[in-house]
Amino acid sequence: MISTKKLIPDMNELSIWGFKHFCNLEEDLIGQNVRIKSIFNKEKTPSMWIYFTEGEYLFKCFSSGNSGDIINLIEHLTGKPYCEAEDMLREAYINADVQVNPLIITSKTRIKFLLDTYEVRHWFDYDVKYWKQFNVELKDLANYNIMPLGSYTLKRHHSDKEDVLKVSNKYVYGFFNNKGELFKVYSPYCKNFKFYNIRTYLQGLDQLTFKVPTLLIVSSMKDILSFNSLKFKTIECVAPSSENSYLTLPQITLFRNKYKNILTLFDYDRAGLNASTFYKKNYGINYIELPMAKDISDSIKKEGKVPVKELLQVNLKQVLL
Repeated sequence: MISTKKLIPDMNELSIWGFKHFCNLEEDLIGQNVRIKSIFNKEKTPSMWIYFTEGEYLFKCFSSGNSGDIINLIEHLTGKPYCEAEDMLREAYINADVQVNPLIITSKTRIKFLLDTYEVRHWFDYDVKYWKQFNVELKDLANYNIMPLGSYTLKRHHSDKEDVLKVSNKYVYGFFNNKGELFKVYSPYCKNFKFYNIRTYLQGLDQLTFKVPTLLIVSSMKDILSFNSLKFKTIECVAPSSENSYLTLPQITLFRNKYKNILTLFDYDRAGLNASTFYKKNYGINYIELPMAKDISDSIKKEGKVPVKELLQVNLKQVLL
C-alpha cells in the first residue's frame, strides 16, 4: 500500500475518485450507474445520476440542469473555471492522503469493456444511402478517415473472469485518426452501443487547415460532415469526443491564435443550450442555433440542404458582424 501523495493516477481513475469524494458516495464506482440526491440543491427525491458511458464516468443532475465530467461538477460546485477546477481535483486527491493499492490505480476492472478487436469491411449501397440522407458522400467519409466495420469485440476482466461482447450490426462505422488509430465506433442503429469512445480525441482536428477565418465547434462527427457539405468556404469545424465534454482552455487559446472567430453550434435541445452557455460564460464564445431539428444532420435530412444553408447564413451573419 502507498500514499496518494506519492502517486497521482490517470484522469480516468482520478475521475472515479473525484465523484466518490465530492458526491460523498458510500460505494465504489466499478462500472455501475448511481442515483443520488442533487449536491447542487436540496431535494427529497434523488434526481442526479452518476453514470458510466463510452469508457468514462459522467453526471447529469435533472433538478439543476448541470451535467458533464468530474471537472464540470467541480466547476458548478465552486464557480471556478475549468482549468482551476482540474487543479482543485488533483489537489484534493493529494490532500486526502488515502491509502491506495497501486494495483488498483492501473487496473482496468473499473472500466466496463475495453476494445479487443475490430474488422474493416467494404462499403455497400446501404452505407451510401444512410450517409446520403445527411448530404454526406463517401469521399467526405474518406477525408475524415471513417471506414465501415463488420464487427468489433469488447472485453471485460473481473474476478479472474473475462467477458467478451461482440457487436455486429449492418451499420457500424469506425472513426480513425491520421495515424490509423481507431478512436471511436459509431453504430447508429445499435441502442446499447451507439457510440463507443476508445480514446479521447478532438474530432476534425486532423483536417483543420488554419487557413480560414472562422472555427465552428459542433456536437459530433456527423455534424462536422453535414456542415462541411454545405460548402461554407470560410469555416472549419471540430467536435469534442462526446456531448458531455468540452474543449480545454489550452485548446481554446490555441484556436484563438489561429482563427479570427470561434463560434459554437450545438444540438437544439437543453443539453445543447447548456453547452452553448458554457462556452459563452467561460470563454466568451458566441453561439448560433438551428431551430429545425435536433442537430445539423437531422435538419438536412428533414428540410434539405438549401433551407438549412440559408438559415445558417442569416444566423452566421448576425454574430459575425
